[in-house]
Amino acid sequence: MWRTSAAKKRSLQLYLEYKQAPDREPFYRGDRESALLFQARTGSLPTRKRHWELFDTDPSCRLCGATEETIQHILMDCPRLGARDLPKINLAEYLGLPDDPVDTRVEHTESAKRRLKLWDRLCWQVDKHPDSVPAQRRADRKYLNDADATG
Repeated sequence: MWRTSAAKKRSLQLYLEYKQAPDREPFYRGDRESALLFQARTGSLPTRKRHWELFDTDPSCRLCGATEETIQHILMDCPRLGARDLPKINLAEYLGLPDDPVDTRVEHTESAKRRLKLWDRLCWQVDKHPDSVPAQRRADRKYLNDADATG
């Protein structure tokens, strides 16, 4: 029954492809990062591409100017978020959607949550204080690299 309802929502396409049924997940803690991860997993993260689909606005990335700010771009490709050689996994694996072992899914989603938190913070700064962003970007890139190194 849930699949029939979810199939009507284009944003849930990736979720439907990998999940047999909604279930409790070990990586949701009720914090902002968990909310961002939930939005990314369900295709409802407020990216510029999503706003463009809904409201016909500019879809380009606020941080690097790439053609489209998508979930894929934020998590794996944006140079302003320290895009670098990530493990050879796809977006669904990064979001913990496949039925991989729990430890693997937690590791991937924790990394995704750190990147989503950084994206959220930088976009807020760009929107509120566009002149202060460049110096902050350098500091945040170091933060992201340090956080990924420590797990």
